Amino acid sequence: MGQEPEATADQSPAWPETATRATAFWRGTVAGIGLPSCMLFASSLGYGAFAKACGLTFGQTMFLPLMLQALPAQLVLADHATRDASLAAAAIAVALTAVRLMPMTVVLMPLLKGHGGGRWQELATVHFVGVTQWLEGLRRLPDVPVHLRLVHYLGIGVSVSSGTLAGSALGFLLTDAVPAWLVAALMFMTPLYFLLSLIETSSRSLSDRIALVLGVICGPLAYLIAPNVDLLITGFGAGTLGWLMGRARLRHAEGVSSIDLGNRSATERRRE
Repeated sequence: MGQEPEATADQSPAWPETATRATAFWRGTVAGIGLPSCMLFASSLGYGAFAKACGLTFGQTMFLPLMLQALPAQLVLADHATRDASLAAAAIAVALTAVRLMPMTVVLMPLLKGHGGGRWQELATVHFVGVTQWLEGLRRLPDVPVHLRLVHYLGIGVSVSSGTLAGSALGFLLTDAVPAWLVAALMFMTPLYFLLSLIETSSRSLSDRIALVLGVICGPLAYLIAPNVDLLITGFGAGTLGWLMGRARLRHAEGVSSIDLGNRSATERRRE
């Protein structure tokens, strides 16, 4: 009799052949309740306090995380509303913060193919493409049966989004009781979690490691030079340069291996 493989500490338990879509959704929900939801909950406390300071109502504060899964977009829109910016300016600013979500969606969707459902389910899933959900999806989906991946990711998305809504509401209601320095510290928790997650996932690829290092170096410089588009410049520039350097290093390694193999073959022929 065969034995089911044991799951590692940071992955979902082994999947039995009898697992259903409901089981996959529930496991995704449980997976999202852990560290990802806790980090976003802490960050959303800061967002809720910030939104109230910007003059947003409770309904408006809750509407933004419901419609915009990315915390930067929520902060940008709340800030533009405070400064009475035009609708076009606010839309462009939010769109720039969301540009990074398009390649993330392109990377994620191949993992969700084969679910057997309609296209509307894929469109619903795209709504939950945020950095936290995306990272958890990349970590967990390869170990999930193909036909259960979409509902599993939906479970992660619903769980993480629920934590965001809860944190936003609590932050809004407890604004007067939370010191300003604590609000800033809580908002810093999410980028810290993103950085640690990227360090973990980049260990599999040289290009990713190079891009991460370049991003850390170029990010502050881009902010000083062009603070309105610093994320776009850093992501596009460091990511592209990291990919090119990684490919060049890989080709160089392949070339060295070919030369070594040729030298060994020549040496063997001389001996013969």
